[in-house]
Amino acid sequence: MATVRNKRQKNSKSEEPGLLRDTVYKRLRDDLIAGQHVPGDILVEGMLAETFDVSRSPVREALHRLADEGFVKILPRSGYLVTAVTPGDIAENVHLRKLLEGEAARLAATRMTSSDIEKLKTIQHEEEKPEADSLALNREFHMTIAEIAGSKLMTRIIENLLDQDERILRLHPLIVNPKATRAHWTIIAALEEGAPEAAQEAMREHIEEMALRINSRFEDVGRT
Repeated sequence: MATVRNKRQKNSKSEEPGLLRDTVYKRLRDDLIAGQHVPGDILVEGMLAETFDVSRSPVREALHRLADEGFVKILPRSGYLVTAVTPGDIAENVHLRKLLEGEAARLAATRMTSSDIEKLKTIQHEEEKPEADSLALNREFHMTIAEIAGSKLMTRIIENLLDQDERILRLHPLIVNPKATRAHWTIIAALEEGAPEAAQEAMREHIEEMALRINSRFEDVGRT
């Protein structure tokens, strides 16, 4: 039976309750995205409280927030099951990303400055280095465009969708194709030209290509 993974350093109990709750939530969420807790693991309030050196209350609140976001499933009197990612989850994520990130790219094309373009190019050059954390840099690339688009609400939703995608890719590293992000140059070119429709289409095509790789990997797993 899968068990909770206990890798965190202990925290001080002196933090304010709200801050403590948010800190525990963020660390648990980061661990889930990074694959520190994998589907099938059981997270136990008491063990996590001991790991973080806090009471059970902030841990419980954090886990319930994560359950609402679909990262874990509450098992009465047992703990919290780390959920698997299903093809349906992927399809929904891709649909929303194409809509929202396509719109973000369209809006960003009308707001781009030369320094914004240089920042995107720098991120992309870094992402193409062999030793780079391509997933983290890919996320930074997409978040930069979302932030430039100027809608705080849309940016928050896109951030959540990117977190879900990063979790999928870190759990299934064979999906990652280092060459796939070369499509970023097409997006950058459209943004640099100030071409909203071209930027929107380039972003949507890039996300669709990623979805095809993920779906192909899941189909391969299903046949084994």
